[in-house]
Amino acid sequence: MSTKTEFITLDAAASAVLQFLQDRYGFGLWMVTRVMPDRWTVLAAIDNRFGVKAGETFESADSGLLRVVHERGPQIARRCEDLPAYIDASIPSRFDINAYIGVPLRTDCGRFFGTLCAIDNVEHPEIDDAELPLLELLGGLLVGYIRNEIASNEQERQDERFRFEVLTDSLTHLPNRSAWEKAVENEKQRSRRLGDTTFISIIDLIDFKEINKHEGPEKGDELLRKTALALRYAVRNSDFLARVRDDEFAVLGNQCDSIDPDDVSARLRSSLENVGISISVGTAVGRPSDSYRDVWDNANAAMRRDRKAARLVGWR
Repeated sequence: MSTKTEFITLDAAASAVLQFLQDRYGFGLWMVTRVMPDRWTVLAAIDNRFGVKAGETFESADSGLLRVVHERGPQIARRCEDLPAYIDASIPSRFDINAYIGVPLRTDCGRFFGTLCAIDNVEHPEIDDAELPLLELLGGLLVGYIRNEIASNEQERQDERFRFEVLTDSLTHLPNRSAWEKAVENEKQRSRRLGDTTFISIIDLIDFKEINKHEGPEKGDELLRKTALALRYAVRNSDFLARVRDDEFAVLGNQCDSIDPDDVSARLRSSLENVGISISVGTAVGRPSDSYRDVWDNANAAMRRDRKAARLVGWR
């Protein structure tokens, strides 16, 4: 194996660490997880007992993983049923767990990312806190690869924005539909690697067809350019904004763990209303296991509901 860590991916490093730990300690399942307030995603796993695979997401507002986050439970539980911190945890409600190991993984500024952890359906009385220094050392090693992955993803996004300049809509100077589809595919691959959530917002111009019909295409083009400029100021630098159809724009957002789709839609609507542009907008959040089509369809359905609501209050 190469000694140059820059050529080793996070997936390869995680697999090597998990295999080493499984060989050393046993346990039916070893995982590297990405933990969020209401769920956790398996980024890498070696499973001999529970049927868990990388990419799976578990709903969990009160799991043993989150207890590790908030440091309310021990990092090594040789016999879980004797530990109050784990009695009501939601992980045991799905799996028969009698032993647990969990080491927090923290990125820059101590920000919690996830865990290096193990579970088993048998007790492990031979494991004690004397093993924590090794586990924390290996967790720190993985954190280095996670940081590299995050930095690499950001660099990839910047490079893509430059490359997509040749795939721009000549009228609005925004990325076109082809660029949008490439960006979505790339972001989906990145979200699987780090367990990131993403969102899609679809923005439809309410008055475009009427303006085109009654005031002429020049006025319609002016509205499109004005909309594109307003949206550039409304989205984050890390978001991907594109014109995907004649009077339809879309935003792809990343690293939005606790984002509220209604808040995103409200912010976009308010930004456009401030410059006199009426829109219908819908936003949907996607998890790593969700397909792009499902997220797009959910955002599109939300946009149609918004359009219907606008008509009911007399905007049209």
